[in-house]
Amino acid sequence: MSIGGANSGTVQNAVGRRLSHVNQTGTGQGANSPDAVVALLAAFRADVEHHAAHLNDPQILREHAALVDDSLADPAGNASALRVAARSLPALVAGTAVQHTGEALAAALSDLL
Repeated sequence: MSIGGANSGTVQNAVGRRLSHVNQTGTGQGANSPDAVVALLAAFRADVEHHAAHLNDPQILREHAALVDDSLADPAGNASALRVAARSLPALVAGTAVQHTGEALAAALSDLL
């Protein structure tokens, strides 16, 4: 993680802390395969089921996952639906036990498109 200038450091858990002047860059993005997204989708679904009792509305997350699953049959033809899923999923999982897998799935969908 670059922290400006010639400084660099490892990525650390900063939950609950306010960070500023942090830039993030990446390489190789946009190269996710549909198989990688399917694997993340399976992990997200398992996470939702594992934590269902502690989620406000696990059914909406299940429906979101089903929409993504159906759309992955033809990612190019369903790009609009996948784009909506990628944009809305982070807000749906924010602050929940499934936040990490939900955000990973959203990022993978964005990279796929």
